[in-house]
Amino acid sequence: MLLHQGYSNHPEKPVRLSIIWSYLEEVSLDAICPLIKGRTATTTELQRVHKKDYLDILQQYCSNYQPNTAFPSQYGSGIYFNEHTWSCASFAAGSLCEMTKQVLSDDSLRNGMALIRPPGHHALSNFANGFCYLNNVAMAAAMAVEEFHLERVLIIDFDVHHGNGTQALFYESNQVMYFSAHRWEEFFFPKTGKIEEIGEGKGKGYNINVPLTGFAYREEDLYYIFVHVLRKLIQQFSPELILVSAGYDAVKQDPIGKMNVSIQGFETLTQLILFFANECMTTPKVIYALEGGYNVTQIAECVMASMKALVLYSHSVCSQEEVDSFYDTSKVSPITITTCQQVAHVLEGIWKL
Repeated sequence: MLLHQGYSNHPEKPVRLSIIWSYLEEVSLDAICPLIKGRTATTTELQRVHKKDYLDILQQYCSNYQPNTAFPSQYGSGIYFNEHTWSCASFAAGSLCEMTKQVLSDDSLRNGMALIRPPGHHALSNFANGFCYLNNVAMAAAMAVEEFHLERVLIIDFDVHHGNGTQALFYESNQVMYFSAHRWEEFFFPKTGKIEEIGEGKGKGYNINVPLTGFAYREEDLYYIFVHVLRKLIQQFSPELILVSAGYDAVKQDPIGKMNVSIQGFETLTQLILFFANECMTTPKVIYALEGGYNVTQIAECVMASMKALVLYSHSVCSQEEVDSFYDTSKVSPITITTCQQVAHVLEGIWKL
């Protein structure tokens, strides 16, 4: 996954992943939790989510790649190719599918984190976009539904960017719920993820967006959203599997996100997800997949914070008083509170928020 690389100043670069591994080696990760060997995605896994013609184009372009040749102009923002792009993207997606398969098959495995790149949540069925080529999390969710016959899969996306690809792929599904809390501005990529985008057909009400606009949000805002919106959704939807699109570009000093979430904030967010899972799921299963995060030092520290919580709190539950103690309500922006009220209004009659 390190061989996929573009021009030197592109923010989605191999060092994002290699520095995470260097941090993990220092703490002897293999002594703390089992490591799952990655693999390439199967044709079946790929075609559950992506159009065959699109997959063929990606493979052919990478196979025929020559330095300094133009990449297909029909693809979106931030896309680059080299001869390794297809193999790296397919390995990333396949590795997440393999982790999901093993966690679902083994009762002793409750949680996992897939450290993969390129990211995936902007990838559409036939369109590479926003540094993403294959939608890793969508492929894992589709596999869980098709192979393991799960009826309720929840995807939580806390990347600073809305996961437009994941939303589109499950917009008419009531088996996969997509929840995203993200920055939203008219000029901010990908310009999707409005409150009113709640799904269609059988999927109406199963696509939930909490867009934060007009200010640099902090972890207290995300805590409030998780406690007052996400927790209630988990209680009512009762997922059998939670997949997390873990983007760390909302951290302070990220060059793209420009938000104010602390590194410690991501540990607490993970704690909250685990607490909610443990109080609502018979056999909690929570799997993280790396998405964005472009400050190369901080992304490693954020991943370490999340992994710490996944290891320490996998079986933890807490009281309402303990949940309330996680954050100071005076630090929550009035915009966040109003946005959550608007989300509740749009979903009225579908979910009680």
